[in-house]
Amino acid sequence: MADHFGERKERPHFSVESVEAELLRRVGVAWASLRHAMEEFHGLRTESPEGAEPTVRLKEAAQAHRNAIDAYRAALKQLNDFILHGTIPDDL
Repeated sequence: MADHFGERKERPHFSVESVEAELLRRVGVAWASLRHAMEEFHGLRTESPEGAEPTVRLKEAAQAHRNAIDAYRAALKQLNDFILHGTIPDDL
């Protein structure tokens, strides 16, 4: 469970700046993954003839795109929760 600054838990001490920097890094990594997945998916989509059955590669690219969106959304939520509420993610 996430905690807030000021609450005492068995965790190493983090500065506000270090937590924010790590969460911003995570957002950047997730954004880069999303852009890559978007480019791959859209590239495969434009290669497929209209009305053709989706290929395995296209289905996998679509799933990777959805996963990348979810990861980006989660990274943004962690950053927003920290900025707005001081919530530190459990995995930090």
